[in-house]
Amino acid sequence: MKMKFFKVRDPYYALIKANTKENAIKLYLDEVAADEGDLYMKEVSAINAAVTYGVLLAETDDAEITKVEMIENLEDEEERVLLMDGGLL
Repeated sequence: MKMKFFKVRDPYYALIKANTKENAIKLYLDEVAADEGDLYMKEVSAINAAVTYGVLLAETDDAEITKVEMIENLEDEEERVLLMDGGLL
């Protein structure tokens, strides 16, 4: 199954890679914010996700991830939260 990418803007920003929107919501609630609140989640293209992921990681001073790891994170079959609101870390 081809992975999908989802962006959440509210209540906290996140970029999530998952098979389904339902799985993305579960990941969000498990790893980002326990309260769904006014959750706004939108599916985005793989290109959009890759550009967002790359740009935001490049802006992070303490990012300890290589370009190869970034590509692997985007391409592997593991559902995951790729990015989340920096205020939550």
